[in-house]
Amino acid sequence: MTLTIFFPLSPRLAYLIGAVCGDGSISSRKLTYFNSDRSWLRLVSTELRRLTASGTPIPRYRPAAGRSVPGIEYANAALARLTKGSAKARLRVADLLTKTRLLLAAFAAGFFDSEGSASVYFNRSHLKGTPAISIANTNRDMLLMLQARLRRVGINGHVRLSARPRKSVIEGHEVRGRKTLYRLRFTSWPSAVGFARLILPLVKSKRKRAGLERILQARAQNGAVGI
Repeated sequence: MTLTIFFPLSPRLAYLIGAVCGDGSISSRKLTYFNSDRSWLRLVSTELRRLTASGTPIPRYRPAAGRSVPGIEYANAALARLTKGSAKARLRVADLLTKTRLLLAAFAAGFFDSEGSASVYFNRSHLKGTPAISIANTNRDMLLMLQARLRRVGINGHVRLSARPRKSVIEGHEVRGRKTLYRLRFTSWPSAVGFARLILPLVKSKRKRAGLERILQARAQNGAVGI
């Protein structure tokens, strides 16, 4: 199958596609990004306008309705066509946008900004702390593809089924209903540090950057680790 992309294969494109594949929706003519972090939505809005031709509509802010999180809608048929349709269609585009280390870093950063978390946990068994980086998605094949790409650059994560209860709280909002959710996780120091170093220069969310920086700071305090 021939895949035609009307944009340069750039880190900006990889980031934006990664972000919408992480936690967004695509119709035939527009993309919608969802996130409770309004500053991140503004940054995505700016990146969308830089990527596409001048004269395109300004992304429209969508306030939270009920228990949903806010988002932005961007009307651009050429960009929307890249990822509309089935999960397999998105996977084909994602596969192309992770071919090089730089594109992989940008795609993973967008995915992480929209659906990721990073922290260091301390308990009696791990007095020096243990890292936990996680990216959640319903598209298991997408996570497996990302896992395989990262392994090529020496970063080993694992994909696991993550059961969601009938009621859950996501970024402060209660969500009803059950979905089959999977997580790509990095829970060893080598994998967590490697992933953090790979994507940190391209992560845009201040809150997500802070989580990655805490992991790197904790590791630095406890001694160097080989990657």
